[in-house]
Amino acid sequence: MKKLYVVAFVLLITASFSFTNKVQEKSNKLTATYLGLTEDQYYKFVDADKKEYLFYDYSDDIDISLEDDENLNKKFAIIWVEKEINESNDEEEESDKTIKVKTITALKLLK
Repeated sequence: MKKLYVVAFVLLITASFSFTNKVQEKSNKLTATYLGLTEDQYYKFVDADKKEYLFYDYSDDIDISLEDDENLNKKFAIIWVEKEINESNDEEEESDKTIKVKTITALKLLK
């Protein structure tokens, strides 16, 4: 009977951890030049191979402001993740539809 309680306890702990595990976001690294904001207010970067990257937002922990024109055409080391957000319409109301966007989690100006 004691063995049954031990097995039940282990299963309960295992089940609780499986429901509370946060999905790990895969970090991506990139070196690119900042080209400014797009019409849709995405932060636009281009890498050495001329591939464009559009970022939805960046972490509040980042001290560099991408809204300033002083950072245009400067090269940055970027760490970013992809996340899902609720899509919003023209009136800024959220819908049930989700979209994947890129978020900058770390940003360093390169010389």
